[in-house]
Amino acid sequence: MILESLRIALRQFLRRPVRSLLVLQGTTWGVALAVFFPALIEGSRENALERASELGLDRLVLEADPTGRPLTRADFESLQTELAGEVQDMAAARVIAVEVQSGASAGKLWLIVETTPGYPGARSYPVARGHFPTTSPEDATIPVAIDPALAREMYGENEALGRALTVQLFDTTEDEPTGVPRTLRIVGRMSQRTEQALSANDLGIDEDHRLAGIAKSMLRSLGIAMDRDDWKQSDHMLYLPLDSLAPEQPLSEIVLRAPPEKIDRLSDRAQLLLADRGIVPLSFSNAGFRVIMNSEIDRYEPLNIALFTTVLVMGAFMIANITLFSVMERYREIAIRRVEGATRRAIVMQFLFEGLILCLIGGLIGVPLGVGLAKLRALLDPGVVMTVHVPVGRSLLAVALATLSGVLASILPARRAARIEPVEALRHE
Repeated sequence: MILESLRIALRQFLRRPVRSLLVLQGTTWGVALAVFFPALIEGSRENALERASELGLDRLVLEADPTGRPLTRADFESLQTELAGEVQDMAAARVIAVEVQSGASAGKLWLIVETTPGYPGARSYPVARGHFPTTSPEDATIPVAIDPALAREMYGENEALGRALTVQLFDTTEDEPTGVPRTLRIVGRMSQRTEQALSANDLGIDEDHRLAGIAKSMLRSLGIAMDRDDWKQSDHMLYLPLDSLAPEQPLSEIVLRAPPEKIDRLSDRAQLLLADRGIVPLSFSNAGFRVIMNSEIDRYEPLNIALFTTVLVMGAFMIANITLFSVMERYREIAIRRVEGATRRAIVMQFLFEGLILCLIGGLIGVPLGVGLAKLRALLDPGVVMTVHVPVGRSLLAVALATLSGVLASILPARRAARIEPVEALRHE
């Protein structure tokens, strides 16, 4: 009896597919709504926790406002002392321009980074071969680490370690070299960073995203301005010990690494310490992480549940009304089934199965619709944190509740259909 009722219910759905699809709109959108929020938020949270270092969620970057006093090594050492035990890694960096004096790149201007030994840890950018330069020796040779892309460009597939090149500090204001040429010797090769790690800036915005400019404009209107630091998104850099070539120049940044959940508190403390030293500090960290991990966003969950429930109830009313109308349309069909021997229970089961199938199909359509809308939202977000996963548990629950609502909505029409007397129904026809 159950299989026969199911077969008739499926046949009825396929007989009028357009009307059936219109009827299940409430169920479809209700399930999509229930899936959308957890697919986006929970997916982004999982992505953030699993890839915190790669996405820079555990990183805090401090710079000095260009209108005030610049950062110095003394400021870095002061922060290092004050924040000892609160950070996992800490480094100071100074970006300088040099003119290459030897090899195939002779005459070219390069940007290179003077930094402290903690730089690979602070930037989550480890050394793949050799070691990271720590201090400059007393002789004229300066140890450097090289980015893998630059190593391939300069030396092809040959080993870069041990190679030497000569550079001279370049004064960008005077547009001419200054000082004496110095020899750099490669002692380390950095690891290959992912495309996403290279394109993300210190605010967690993908600089290559089409909407990155809009996002940065919105942040700028809020007083958060950040120009693109090409050297941070470059894989053609050299790294040498701090003060090797330009000890008199100011620092470009101080970068710290700490657990993501401590970054906000660490930012406040570091800015206060720098302000006490007469610096107007600028602090940069991943903005998207603070949004998705904020407990305030969880307050929207009851609203999401309320909307889901409201849409399901509206869908159930629609199914109940359409099914009642269907009963009136199908008096003859019901009467013939009764004459052929169908029991009242079989008639009830038939209409209950019709409601069940309608809402089950609507729910199964709603899950990919909700996930698809969440993916569209994530694609439109220039932040590197936003991503999507399929919330299996929430999806199954939403489909189950939607199916149950269809069954409940079909009870009244099913009972009415079961009470139809064959003779009266045929006379009505």
